[in-house]
Amino acid sequence: MNRTIKIVGLFLVAALFLVGTPPITFNIENYWYEVVDDHEGPGGGLLIHWDEPYTGGSNIFGCSSGSDDKDVRYIITVDGVDVDTVVETTYTLYTPAKLVQIWALVDSEYMSESPAEIELETVETPSLIVWSLADPLPEHPSGFGFTDEGRALSYLVQESMYAEEIDFYVDSALVLAASSEYQPESLNAKKNWISTEESTYEELEIVSPAVPESYNATAELAEGGVYALRVQRELGHESYEYFFAKAKVVAIDENEVVFKVAYQPEAGLRWVVTE
Repeated sequence: MNRTIKIVGLFLVAALFLVGTPPITFNIENYWYEVVDDHEGPGGGLLIHWDEPYTGGSNIFGCSSGSDDKDVRYIITVDGVDVDTVVETTYTLYTPAKLVQIWALVDSEYMSESPAEIELETVETPSLIVWSLADPLPEHPSGFGFTDEGRALSYLVQESMYAEEIDFYVDSALVLAASSEYQPESLNAKKNWISTEESTYEELEIVSPAVPESYNATAELAEGGVYALRVQRELGHESYEYFFAKAKVVAIDENEVVFKVAYQPEAGLRWVVTE
C-alpha cells in the first residue's frame, strides 16, 4: 500500500512539474516602441523596448528548476537583414525599414521560435489621377486626401461636402498646394506641408524633417518630380498628429496629373520604404 502511494505521489509531482513549466520558446512576448528624433530632426528613428523572454525554470512547492544565468542576446533584423546584436532590452534604430524583427539568442545556441515584429510598411496608391483647377470639366477632381488607413483618394474641390477630406490640390498653374492655400477661402484648417525631394521615388526611404526651411505650402510640379508630404490629423481638443508620405509625378498631360503615392501610417515617422 505504501509503495502504491509513493508511486502515485511521484506521478503527481512529475505531472505538476510538467504542467507548471511553460514551453520554452525564447519568444519576446512584450515589446513596445516610440518614434524619436534622428540627427536631422523629429521622426527619423524608432526607440524599441522589450521584456526579457522566458528562458526556463519554474517554482513549484518552493522548488526551483532551470537557470537564471543564461546568456541572452538579441538580434535586430531590418527587412530580413541582421543589422546588430545587443544584450540590452532597448534599441534605437535609425535605418528606415518596412519590417523590424527582434530575435532572442540564448547561450549562443537557442533562437526564438518566432521574433517580435514591428510592421512599418507604407500604404501605396500606385495611380492617383487629379486635374488642375484650369481643367474645364467640372467632374474632374483637383484635390486629394488620405484616409485613416493611408489610401489616397481624389475629391472635387468645388463640392463643400469634401472640403474636410482634402489635404492637397493642384492649382491652375500646375502647382501642388496645401488645402489651406485654396482661394477665395481655405478648404480647411489643416497645416499640411510639401517638400521637393532630391531623390528618386524608389530611393527615397526617409523624407526631409518637417522644418520650415525644408517644407512649404506649395510646390511646382514637374514630370518625374518627387515630393514629401506632411499631413496633419486632428485628434480633438486642439491636439494633432502628423503623418508623412512621398509622391511622384508619373505623368502630366495638359491639366491631368498622375501621381504615385506612399503613406506612412505610423504617426510622426518619416520612413517611407517601398522597395
